[in-house]
Amino acid sequence: MIGIIQAYLLLALSLVALGMELFALVEAARHSGDSFERAGKRTKTFWVSILAGATFVGVLALPLFVGIMPYWINVIAVVFAGVFLADVRPAIRINGPGRTKRTGPYGGW
Repeated sequence: MIGIIQAYLLLALSLVALGMELFALVEAARHSGDSFERAGKRTKTFWVSILAGATFVGVLALPLFVGIMPYWINVIAVVFAGVFLADVRPAIRINGPGRTKRTGPYGGW
C-alpha cells in the first residue's frame, strides 16, 4: 500500500517538474533575443539550450524510464528552470518588445 502511494507521489512530482521545465522552455523560446540583451541576462541561445536539456532530463526522469538516470539530476534541471522563471523571465518581460525600462518609482511615461 505504501509503495503504491510513493509511486503515485513520485509520478505526480515528476509531472509537475516536467511541466515547469516545459513552461520555462516555451517562455524562453517565445521572447526575442534582444529582450535578453536589454535585460542584461545571458543570451537566448544559452537559456533555450539549457532549458531544452532540462526538459529532456525531465522526460527521462519520469517513472516510466526507471533506471535511466538518477533522480537527483532532475533536481538540477528543476533548479535551472526555477532560476529562469524567478530571475530571467521577469526581466525579459519588462524589457520585451515595445516596452522600455521602467524609470522612477511609478514606471515610465
